[in-house]
Amino acid sequence: MKIVFFGAMGLLLSQISVASTPGCVPTNLITAQNSPFNRIPVMDQNGVGLCHAYTAAQLMNYQLVKAGGEPSVHPLWGGIKLAEANRTSSLQEGDVPSTVRHLLERGNCPVERIRVALERWVRLGNAREIDIVGIIDRFAHQVYTRQTQEFRRNQSYDIPEQEIQRLLRRAVAEQEEFCDNGSLQELIPELQNLAVLRSPQMLSRLLLPECRGNLESLTLPRFQSDHRVPTQDWSKKISETLQRAGSPVGISYCSKFLIRPGDVGVIDRRDPARPQLTEECGAHASIVVGQKPVGNKCQFLIRNSHGNGFGPETENWKCLCRHRRSGAVVDDCQKSTHDDGQYSVEGCWVDAEQLGRNMLQINWFESTP
Repeated sequence: MKIVFFGAMGLLLSQISVASTPGCVPTNLITAQNSPFNRIPVMDQNGVGLCHAYTAAQLMNYQLVKAGGEPSVHPLWGGIKLAEANRTSSLQEGDVPSTVRHLLERGNCPVERIRVALERWVRLGNAREIDIVGIIDRFAHQVYTRQTQEFRRNQSYDIPEQEIQRLLRRAVAEQEEFCDNGSLQELIPELQNLAVLRSPQMLSRLLLPECRGNLESLTLPRFQSDHRVPTQDWSKKISETLQRAGSPVGISYCSKFLIRPGDVGVIDRRDPARPQLTEECGAHASIVVGQKPVGNKCQFLIRNSHGNGFGPETENWKCLCRHRRSGAVVDDCQKSTHDDGQYSVEGCWVDAEQLGRNMLQINWFESTP
């Protein structure tokens, strides 16, 4: 995920401290009565770098449901609109504020229309929507890169047929690593016909018959974004925003600490526009949906977009799980005791101080328009 920064970002990492627990008022937007998350499932980007679009969609859908509407924002549409505006060859780079802005400015194609547009592909490949998106984006980006190389050498965009086939098989194989089942090979003939276009154009061509002329305007509270928080104040800022807005808080951060607790991805913030990150920062975006004091520290409940099962990023933390049949919630859920297929991971409790060491940006909708 590419994150764009402007303005001052704060102080050096050495000044870190955690928010005091007196301000860590217990909050849980997932289990709250009549929670919008009852209608917004845990999302799964499935190896496709669209975390900025998934985060934007969850923030926006929460507001729509909270106001009595439908969760109508599909992450794919946000990714396409941003990629088109930036004229990139892939959907897999962007930031949350730009995604929200372009969705509001260009109009939203409702979730159901996008699902109709992708239905034939999903059925043909016996796959999920994100698998289709992943293959198309990987394939289109590889073709675009190869065409650019060819033009520089020979002033021609023509690529040999065997090279197209090779790139197509490579894209399918890369996506299959994230796909538990399905017959993605069945999609090769369909994809080959679209190989001449960049990824946003390919996806737009698939969606436009359903989306053209049917875009909706979204009325949402005022959107805010901030990355100018002094390092030692990040956890306090997240906590105060969560309580004041009463809505999820989008976070952009170095995510490797989820897998390796103690890791610090931000090593120097003195340059306000370009904080220095470690090579293994793992820049990512998610949402914070709760907080609670544990001992003399505060923990945040992070709702990720990596599906509702256990994975490397959940194994070191206690999570909030829901029994798939009864709906019962377990608030100290761990892989060692609940990885039996009967529970879904709704979010995980993460040390606020460790998150603060890795924070890059915060995004939220204010409680009033």
